[in-house]
Amino acid sequence: MQRRVSLKDVARAAGVHVSTVSRALSRETAKLLSPAVAERIQAVAEEMGYCPNAMAAALRTSRSGAVGMVVPDLTHPAFSVMLRGADEVLGAAGYVPVILSVEHDFRRTSALLRELRGRRVDGILIATAQVDDPFIAAVAREATPMVAINATDIEGAPFPGVVADEAAGVAMVMDHLRDLGHVQISHLAGPAATLTGQARMAAFVANGGDPLWTEHASAYDRAGGHAACHRLLDRFPPGRPGGLTAIVTANDLLALGCLDVLRERGLRCPDDVSLTGFMDLPNMDLIDPPLTTVRVDLLGMGRCAAQKLLSLLTVGAGPQPKMEIMPTSLVVRRSCRPMA
Repeated sequence: MQRRVSLKDVARAAGVHVSTVSRALSRETAKLLSPAVAERIQAVAEEMGYCPNAMAAALRTSRSGAVGMVVPDLTHPAFSVMLRGADEVLGAAGYVPVILSVEHDFRRTSALLRELRGRRVDGILIATAQVDDPFIAAVAREATPMVAINATDIEGAPFPGVVADEAAGVAMVMDHLRDLGHVQISHLAGPAATLTGQARMAAFVANGGDPLWTEHASAYDRAGGHAACHRLLDRFPPGRPGGLTAIVTANDLLALGCLDVLRERGLRCPDDVSLTGFMDLPNMDLIDPPLTTVRVDLLGMGRCAAQKLLSLLTVGAGPQPKMEIMPTSLVVRRSCRPMA
């Protein structure tokens, strides 16, 4: 087996002291050297195949170089985009992600926390955002730096957060549908146990929506949308007096479930029912019909959350805004039509 290349080997090859190599290979201390010296040593280390000993560095600095990223569901496309944005920022700063999924089962909170403690993560990004979220509450009791994503009610909490402008997004959808002549507008809401579900439902009502014309999905997925849409159509059959003409869904996957139901019932979108989503997930422009939806900068949310976490991890960083509200925009496609 080939012997592992050490700092001494790199120092010998570069003709410098071991401490100089150590400085050159650290993002935090490389700036103490001249750029030419740092770049030459880094090139020698790369050519020799030097790999830093993460365990030794953790013992020396009391930092693991790992950051926990906790999501409710790894299969949900929104979280993969958020994680990519966070990893871009954290990776550039030398951190390695430890990605864990709650899988919508908060009985796993204790086990996941043990996993993160065992990895000695330096900080945590949490995107679970349940009402009275046990994971957020458990981490908040500890000293580990944390940033929450999608937790819309943490104003005044002792940790920063990043959220989308839910209220503005729903308001744009409602204005758009009313401009098209829709009055009998229903809302297929997100799960009642989620902060985003509650926020988007509140925005629907604040913008003139009738709370009685809503149904909560059991989950933010296509199946949840399918079941809730059946209940909406049973209560407010399109094409009949008092029937709905448009459905505002709390996310794009719920809208896909609605499209399934409309086809099953022989209804057409948008001829019989106009439909909107929320998030603008990948490929929403490719479905039939292309979905009118609220665009959320998921990549930007991940980047922003990671930058906030880096600020918490940086000694001497100035105070940061507790809550970052990311702008939303309306993407108009062909899933809505004017009333005759």
